[in-house]
Amino acid sequence: MQFRRVLPYLAGMAVGAAVVLGYNSIPTKQSTSSQPPQSLVSQKNIYPFKKQETVKQPAYQLQKKPQIEEKTKDESSYQPRIKVGEMRRFEEGLGSLSVAISPDGNYAIFASQGDIYLRDIETWKEIDRFVGHNYTKRTPVTTLAFSKDGKFVISGSQDGTVRLWDVKSKEEIRRFRGETGALSHDNRHVLTGGSSGKLSLWDAATGKEIQPFIGHGEEEVNTVAFAPDGKTALSGSSDRFVYHWDVKTGKALRRFRHWDSVFSVAFSHDEKYGLSGGSDEVARLWDLATGEEVHRLRHNSNIYSVAFSPDDCYAISAGYMTIRLWDVESGKETIQFSHSLASHVYSIAFSPDGLYALSGGSDNIRLWRLPFSKETESRSNGKICRKLIKTP
Repeated sequence: MQFRRVLPYLAGMAVGAAVVLGYNSIPTKQSTSSQPPQSLVSQKNIYPFKKQETVKQPAYQLQKKPQIEEKTKDESSYQPRIKVGEMRRFEEGLGSLSVAISPDGNYAIFASQGDIYLRDIETWKEIDRFVGHNYTKRTPVTTLAFSKDGKFVISGSQDGTVRLWDVKSKEEIRRFRGETGALSHDNRHVLTGGSSGKLSLWDAATGKEIQPFIGHGEEEVNTVAFAPDGKTALSGSSDRFVYHWDVKTGKALRRFRHWDSVFSVAFSHDEKYGLSGGSDEVARLWDLATGEEVHRLRHNSNIYSVAFSPDDCYAISAGYMTIRLWDVESGKETIQFSHSLASHVYSIAFSPDGLYALSGGSDNIRLWRLPFSKETESRSNGKICRKLIKTP
């Protein structure tokens, strides 16, 4: 099933009444001081209860045999109680195909009925809107992302345009031909793709096309992504292939195959791996240097969005009703979250600190607390990863 065929189902997909969990606090907004950015969530308002100091267990009077020496637990082994799972849901995002979190963790963007909304992620108060895409039920905004420095937003719509916006002025800066797009981390280049199957590299400053990337034929290009260093790019298409491109030459370095249409691609931050997902219900982890398929992560439904955690230790995939978190090293599923019955989760994004995820679906937008502590550990592969919290 191609991505554009599932989009008309957006209307009417919301199921049940909106139920807002009683958590009054979500990540607090940073100050504009010269201090380094804080994490998405402030220490004092993460949960509906304050951070607790170590609590000693009551000394129950249990009858013991005289020869057995009483043992006490090591208090250092106790961890603060953390609520893992859904933190809040936002019904304004009904039918949102794309969501993103700003690099400083203060803001979220989502698209609904053609307009792009900028919200304070602490209060969910509307800051402003980016207005300009031509909206019908068949031309929704399907791509959203902040630039690496947070100064720009790039959006792609099935109205046939990819647009670059200034976050401060909320004005459209440039418009490019295509339906999905990505902005390089240095803000110099834009890569676009669309229903024609053509990939194009553009100069972001002038809006001029630099060169086409030839490879996908005439099948729809559903997704594109730049590597962090901007030297390579990934694209996924309804032709069932993922291409790894050399941006300077426009030549394909490697080609990876799925069994069906590819809807989402992502680079790991260290550029070692590529991740892709689509309608064959499997997310695939690729070694970009060797071309080897490292893991198949079986989601058991169409996968519309994939992403790596900031430490590259985990990957996340979103699809029909569910969000699944995976351990990159082992390929094992760590935890699963669910949206409403019969809903489609079209987009997923990690917070900058990796403790939270924001998802957009056919029912609503939801903020999730992931099963990580703020502590880290060193793994055998040399990675420094967040420690997992044991969940029931």
